[in-house]
Amino acid sequence: MLCTMPIAIIGYAVIANIDEHPKVKYGMTFMMATGIYSSVPCVLTWLANNSAGHYKRATAAALQLAIANCGGILAVFLYPDIDGPNFHRGHTVVLALLVTGWFS
Repeated sequence: MLCTMPIAIIGYAVIANIDEHPKVKYGMTFMMATGIYSSVPCVLTWLANNSAGHYKRATAAALQLAIANCGGILAVFLYPDIDGPNFHRGHTVVLALLVTGWFS
């Protein structure tokens, strides 16, 4: 996670602060997706390896995925149509969460 999250952090930092240059924004979208989606398997296996017993491991994995999927509810409020097309506020919040997660 320490190796993949900085890729997403760079992508979000650039896209949150650039208003024009659609080619740069398009490239940063790939960096954001690469950094975020490649860290998900690390998080899932980390929790599974640190949970003892079959039932505890299954319950922990289910709770982790349920809580993670609640992020979709928050995304509606982080990316309102009024902020478009740049969505500076939403990208900045996600950037702050990524940086906090990386340091944690």
